[in-house]
Amino acid sequence: MDDWLSNKFRWLSLIATWAVVCIHSRTDRWALGVDDYASRIETHVADFFHFAVPLFFVISGYMFVHSYNTHGWVGLLCRKFRSLYVPMLIWSVLGLAFCLPIRAYSHHDMPTVLDLCKLPLMVFRSESVHFWYVRALIVFFVAAPLVAYVARRTWFAWLLMVSALLIPSDSLAARLHVPVAVVFFLLGTQLVRVKCDRSVQWGVVGSLVCIVGLILSFLFKVRVSEHYFSVLLEPLFMVGLLWCGYDVVDAKVHIGKFPEGLNVLFFVYCMHLMTLCWCGGIMRVVLGNSPAARLLGYFALGQTIWFDVWVANGMKRHLPRMYSLLSGGR
Repeated sequence: MDDWLSNKFRWLSLIATWAVVCIHSRTDRWALGVDDYASRIETHVADFFHFAVPLFFVISGYMFVHSYNTHGWVGLLCRKFRSLYVPMLIWSVLGLAFCLPIRAYSHHDMPTVLDLCKLPLMVFRSESVHFWYVRALIVFFVAAPLVAYVARRTWFAWLLMVSALLIPSDSLAARLHVPVAVVFFLLGTQLVRVKCDRSVQWGVVGSLVCIVGLILSFLFKVRVSEHYFSVLLEPLFMVGLLWCGYDVVDAKVHIGKFPEGLNVLFFVYCMHLMTLCWCGGIMRVVLGNSPAARLLGYFALGQTIWFDVWVANGMKRHLPRMYSLLSGGR
C-alpha cells in the first residue's frame, strides 16, 4: 500500500474514531428510559454517526487483501493475535476493574465478569463489551482462506453482500452485527480491484456508492426495513461520501501527512469507554439528569477523544513497553 492511500486511511480512521466516541457519549446510557427533547437530539446525532464502524470495516477489508497476500494465513494469525486478541482481553479486564467503583452512575456497556469468561472462547452477546468490531475482525482472520477465496470471486462476494440485506433485523445474526460486518468488510476487499488514476480512483467509487446508497436507502426505508436503512444503507451513503470527499479536498488543497501525535487511534478506541464511564458518572452526579444538563454532558463527552489521545501519547513516551502491549504493537 502506498503512502498516499495509507495517509487517507489514517485520516478517515480519525473521523471514524471520533464518531464512535460520539455514539458512546449518549447520556441516555445513564438515564435509561428517559424520552425527552435531549434524548431525541442525541439519538439523531448518533444515527448520523452510524457510518463509523462500517468505515472501519471497509478499511480493514481493503488492508486484509494486502496483509493476506504478504504474510499468508499463519503469519496473519500470528500478527493479529498480538495486535487484536491480546489487547482486547487486557482492555476488557482493565475496563471491568477501572470502572467498577462508578459503574452504578454511568455507562452500562462496560464488561462484566461473565463477559470476561466468554471472551477467550469467542462466545459473545450483542450487549457485551464494545469490542464487537475487533471480535468480528478476529473471525475474518481465523477464516482468512475462505474470506480470500470469496474476495477473489467478485460475483460471490456481491452475492453474499446482497444476501446479508435479507437477514431479519430481529435475528441473532443481526443482533451480533453480522450483516454490517459482512457487507462492509467484503466491500473493502472489492475496492482493491479498482485500478485507475489516483486523482479519480476513489472519487469514482465514492460517487457510485453515494448514488446506489441513496436509491437503496429510499427503497429500503419506504418498502423494506427502517432498521437496515440506519445500520447498512445510510452508512453506505456516508462511507461513499467520505471516500469521495477526501479526494475532492486533497485535489484542491493538498492534505498533509497524518500527524504523528494522532497515530494512537487504536489505543483511543480501546480506552474511550473507560474515560466516558468516569467523566459521564461525574457529570451525572454534578449536573443531574435534566435535559439541558444531559445535552451539555453529551457535547462535552464527545470531546473526550482528545483526553485519550493525550494519555496515549504520554504512555507512548514514558511507558513504551506497556503502550506497545495495549496498542497491539502499533
